[in-house]
Amino acid sequence: TASAVGMDKIISKELAALDGIPVLPHVVVRAHQKAAIGPLLAKAGKLGYPLFVKPVAQGSSVGVFKVKRASELRPAVLKAFRFDNAVMIEKGIDRAREIVCGVLGSSGGAKASVTGEVVPKGKHEFFDYEAKYLDDNGMDFLLPAPLSAGTSARLRDMAVKIFLALGGSGMARVDFFVDPKNEKKAYFGEINTLPGFTSHSLYPRLWEKTGLKPEQVLKELVAIGLRAAALKRRLSIRKD
Repeated sequence: TASAVGMDKIISKELAALDGIPVLPHVVVRAHQKAAIGPLLAKAGKLGYPLFVKPVAQGSSVGVFKVKRASELRPAVLKAFRFDNAVMIEKGIDRAREIVCGVLGSSGGAKASVTGEVVPKGKHEFFDYEAKYLDDNGMDFLLPAPLSAGTSARLRDMAVKIFLALGGSGMARVDFFVDPKNEKKAYFGEINTLPGFTSHSLYPRLWEKTGLKPEQVLKELVAIGLRAAALKRRLSIRKD
């Protein structure tokens, strides 16, 4: 359930917002609204540019477009509909700092790793699909993120809060957008409930910098899974 919720950008943002987590405003366009899309585009335009157009339930930045002017908005939305039947038009922060944080635990208790900062390089204005998978020199990863101690602690607390609000268990990586002009302006971006765990993936690197080697993280994940299974076995399916 947590993975399904986390994959849906609308539901995950709304649940996070209910728990007091700052999120960026957005407008949603669904497939049945494409024929009369004008008013929704006008509403989105009032949020101010840049805007980010995103398929609601896709990952890896597939079908995500940065829109800098009104003339680009409709084509970007129609392109995004190739990948989903619902599209989010989200208020963007120009050149936002992309801060990531690992979470490990369950409803019985969770902890956050240090924060890291993904810095797109070259032609990439944000950490898009090409920068992630096709360009070997598409980004730098600053570990720990160059943030004040207060902001870093706040983001770590927010990451755990989001993880628990969405019903996470085991591991997750929570991504934030931070205003480059004011690090106190930080917003929940998305959660990945099954982040990569290879030698170059962000999640194990975050924990290694925190003081947990990959094998230690794996041992904790196994223990969390066993505890979760034991708790589930105690549940009754009978009324008496």
